[in-house]
Amino acid sequence: MASGHKLTNVEAQRIMAILEETCNKLELLSHIPPLELPDEDQLRDELGPDVLQVMQEQTMLEQQYELVSAPQHDASGYDANQALPDFETLDDELRHSTRVVCRMVREAPVIVERLQDIGGESTLVTDVMRKFLGTFIELKAQTLQKLSTSVEEEKSKEDWFLEISAREEKASQTLRQLQKEIKAEKAEREKQARSAPHRAHALAHALAHALWRSAH
Repeated sequence: MASGHKLTNVEAQRIMAILEETCNKLELLSHIPPLELPDEDQLRDELGPDVLQVMQEQTMLEQQYELVSAPQHDASGYDANQALPDFETLDDELRHSTRVVCRMVREAPVIVERLQDIGGESTLVTDVMRKFLGTFIELKAQTLQKLSTSVEEEKSKEDWFLEISAREEKASQTLRQLQKEIKAEKAEREKQARSAPHRAHALAHALAHALWRSAH
């Protein structure tokens, strides 16, 4: 990365989890026919009015988005009594609607099956979407490889740091033990130095007494 930041294992796993979830959502949404629904009356009978309402809102927003995002959009085919929302508002609404549709399809996969049964070829994944999914999956695999390499490098550095820290701690313990022994040895020698005159005086007294007794 440009900043030189090395991702942690948790960060790498989080990134891959997001990419995996995104890929799964895109795969589900690829089965939802864009811009136009198949037989709506049959959809209402098969899936219920609530599901149909969500799908209709999604289709309407997609149609509006296609109109307003074109360089010089032609709204002649759109209801003149309904003003097109501005791009930012429509973008937010479409994002929210797409999340709702995705959650609905994930919770009830039978919706995709019913759409395919009713719509036939109109609900098949388009070539463009199929290529996009293939490219996304390939990029996801490349990302995993790069993140895994970064994590391995970080693990190697972490192991090296732990080893160095352990060596430093062991060296500190050895130094403290040596300092303790030196201090004890110094204290013992100072004690012996302080008692040396007394011992010498005692020895001299004993020698003098021995000489006196031998002379008498």
